[in-house]
Amino acid sequence: MHDLPTLQAVILDLDGTLVDSAEDIRAAVNSLFAEVGLRSIATAEIRAMIGDGVPKLIERALMAADAKPMDILDLVPPACRAKNAAPKGAASSTTSKQEPYP
Repeated sequence: MHDLPTLQAVILDLDGTLVDSAEDIRAAVNSLFAEVGLRSIATAEIRAMIGDGVPKLIERALMAADAKPMDILDLVPPACRAKNAAPKGAASSTTSKQEPYP
């Protein structure tokens, strides 16, 4: 009989695979957009934008918000602040609305 290796960890991609994270993604995008005065994006709009990674999602959201080139440049400082602050507030703000798919 062969000894099987002991399982050390299981890694799952929970972002849209096993849980519905669209509401949290919408909240994150809208938080960033609010800092620079762009309109909020609705959950239905965000659902249509998900796929192809974060850069593509942000590109689609900016287009939906009719962002001008200066608006896009204005996003850099708040996005950097959000990235640097994420580990501190991640547990309380980034997964607050995720639910398993039925």
